[in-house]
Amino acid sequence: ILASPRSGSTLVREFLATSPDVCALPECAFALILIDSAEEANESIRDCIRVTSLVESLVKVPKWDSWRLHIESVKAELCEKVPISYRDFVLSVYELYRDRHGYGAVILDKNNSFVDFGDKFCEVFNGSSILHLVRDPRDVIASQITISRQAIDMPHYPRFSDDLDRLAKNWVRQNRWIARKLDAGDIKGTQIRFEDFLRWPKSSYETVLISMGARRWPGLDETFVPAFPPEEIRFHAWRKSTFAPIDTKKIRIHESLLL
Repeated sequence: ILASPRSGSTLVREFLATSPDVCALPECAFALILIDSAEEANESIRDCIRVTSLVESLVKVPKWDSWRLHIESVKAELCEKVPISYRDFVLSVYELYRDRHGYGAVILDKNNSFVDFGDKFCEVFNGSSILHLVRDPRDVIASQITISRQAIDMPHYPRFSDDLDRLAKNWVRQNRWIARKLDAGDIKGTQIRFEDFLRWPKSSYETVLISMGARRWPGLDETFVPAFPPEEIRFHAWRKSTFAPIDTKKIRIHESLLL
């Protein structure tokens, strides 16, 4: 899942994870954090010493402990695959998680930092199917501003600027980059609006699962409705009166509307 932070990717991940075919990985961006150690994603790692070094680096990556994989068993598994490209190294770790914890065949990953890695993301995840999740930028930025004003001192808690101009430009930059890569064929996948997931959860859920080659969970609650706090009702009424939900093919238009 590729999306600007606070676009609803966690909720969408939970939706998709209900499919018996989907293995939703814990959030951990090791695949892109460690790529500098490999120089290039398709470079062949030819000895067990380098593979061992990469595996040992995993424990230093934020949230790696949530994967619950024994580091020595990861070393043993990957050393058997030498020579191995960095891309295949990442895929092998993903598959280890899936196989050890008994989840479905389709592996799903999402992390708020993915969108800021640019071409490195394309190198590592070349051949993967991408879900570009787009949420109304006013909601995204309102959420980011709210978090920026919270004095929460927790490891890995998101940090955002309180500069509206900067946040607006970031949203445009991130979503324009994803849209251009999809249009150019550098990455393949589907674009969908977060608002569509909320308004039509069943059809949106099925559309994405079909693109992933996965089955839907028949028990999905078709009456899911987001519960907006009273103070947000006026905001949503104002938003509805200003302009329609964004068109993912016209992201640049929103730069002037935001600013």
